Amino acid sequence: MNEQDFDGDRPLQLLVCTYGADCGAALKARDGNPQALADALKAARTEAGLKRSLYVTKTGCMGWCEYAPVVQLLPEGLIMRNLTVEEAAMEVRACLNKGQGLEAQVVWDYSLTRAENEAR
Repeated sequence: MNEQDFDGDRPLQLLVCTYGADCGAALKARDGNPQALADALKAARTEAGLKRSLYVTKTGCMGWCEYAPVVQLLPEGLIMRNLTVEEAAMEVRACLNKGQGLEAQVVWDYSLTRAENEAR
């Protein structure tokens, strides 16, 4: 993937911690499969016709283990927890709206200062 792959606006990226020890264990305990959340988000994204607008990537540890399992939305810089397989379609739509509708799941917002994040 490079800049020639885009038709103007850059796509969003949803990074799903799947292979981190804590996130993988939490996902396996909750969903029975550590990859189920990422797969559900990918399927919801594709079903909505957003394959080139939102990239869903399975990752290793992102350092937010205390909130496991976590997902990061880029370029918005939102770290979210408690996304679910059952709500994948709604969560994908919310990601296209810069995370609006997922405020309760946001653990950290890199557009805010540290003091603002800690006060949330």
